[in-house]
Amino acid sequence: MSRKTVVITGGSSEGAQAAAVAAAKAGANVVLLSRSVQRGEAARDEVIKRSRSNEVHLIVGDLALRSSAREIARQLTGAFPAIAALIHHGVYHQLRKQTRELTEDGVERFWAYNHIGPFRLTHLLKDALIKGKGRVLVVGSTRLKVYPRLQVYLDDPEFTTRSFSPTRAFYQAKLAQLQFALAFERHWAGTGVIAKALCVPALGVDPSRRSELPWYRRLAHVVPGGSGLTLQKLGELYTVAALSPAVAKIPAVHVDHRLLEAWAPIAAFDVKQQDALWALSMRALAD
Repeated sequence: MSRKTVVITGGSSEGAQAAAVAAAKAGANVVLLSRSVQRGEAARDEVIKRSRSNEVHLIVGDLALRSSAREIARQLTGAFPAIAALIHHGVYHQLRKQTRELTEDGVERFWAYNHIGPFRLTHLLKDALIKGKGRVLVVGSTRLKVYPRLQVYLDDPEFTTRSFSPTRAFYQAKLAQLQFALAFERHWAGTGVIAKALCVPALGVDPSRRSELPWYRRLAHVVPGGSGLTLQKLGELYTVAALSPAVAKIPAVHVDHRLLEAWAPIAAFDVKQQDALWALSMRALAD
């Protein structure tokens, strides 16, 4: 049987490396995507060492930028025309940034990196995902529970007129990713590709991201929470969600580390908002 291909964004993070090791041990081709050549190469070499697999690859680029995302997709589909899983582990999490910043494309950074980038790459890889009968995995956040009334501000998701807050910008994008996953089946109906949103306490088990938090938030993440989710178990969870046939039979889209349905803000399940977000995101791809 030919190897399945698993693509993981945010490839230099510890969570992505754990997922890559688990997927490589399961016999998959693994492709890490990273914005940094140096960190990406170090991550790839570490995964090869820990998995003892030579089928671990690296593509360097910035998913938040249109031209870079297209080049990443070109390289991916050229080498791997069938993709079994696309894991959107990459995240922009600089919650200490108190001023609104734009990418080179002129898009607010939290929105570009955490929603538009994953949405764009998924669509650029559509043919490869269909050929691979693939899965698209986005990563949710357990902290959405703190914001039960959170909504995606479709009239101004980039904070052009309203007051900017890095926390609101980050969790709005996380909610957008969840709505993307929940709307996926309707918008990609008949393709055979499915989406899942994994609600995991990633910060508790990925120390590399703690430095991006304000000091008072770092204190809350010194020790992982009570879920018992280690980096190794996180990697195994990603691999099961990406490759196990049983996961396709799970009706819930938003699941926790036990693959049971997870809680989400009520706005996540608003079909009209999902479709409006999808239309807004599609327009961004065309810009």
